[in-house]
Amino acid sequence: MPGYVVPARPTVLEGDYTDWTIYDSFADTDVQATKGYQDAIVNKDETKILLIDANALKAKCYTIATKTLDVLSGTDHDFPEFFTVPNWARGFSAYGTYAVSVIFNNDGIRIYKNGAVVKSFTYTELGMGDGTVYSVGISPLGKYVVVSGYVTALTSRGWVVLVGS
Repeated sequence: MPGYVVPARPTVLEGDYTDWTIYDSFADTDVQATKGYQDAIVNKDETKILLIDANALKAKCYTIATKTLDVLSGTDHDFPEFFTVPNWARGFSAYGTYAVSVIFNNDGIRIYKNGAVVKSFTYTELGMGDGTVYSVGISPLGKYVVVSGYVTALTSRGWVVLVGS
């Protein structure tokens, strides 16, 4: 077609991370002790995290820079897809460079890069109790990994946010 210009492909690329450390952890008693029914959805700018729990029907917004948690009103945040397919298969970055998984028996997490395990965290390294790692999610660029479970130092269920370097 004369005069038509093909739009440029977006230049958003995933980060080049090989290590992650704990950035923050916080209590959230709405996290249910159920594997796979929580999720952390990080926005494209990697500034906010939508934290959801399908069993509790609750949703919260975590602002990364200020480490603040805002509860979204209502107890009717229904995520029916979690009851069909829990987030066991959704933990990957925008282009698939990174993926995350919960270690069998809820004993920790693994982070994959280009098909290889690049980092593993035991429940102890995450600051969680034995067998209490419930879910894990990763941001679009691979920078943030978000884990739900029982945070021992807080003596409460909650979340641990890891940041990549």
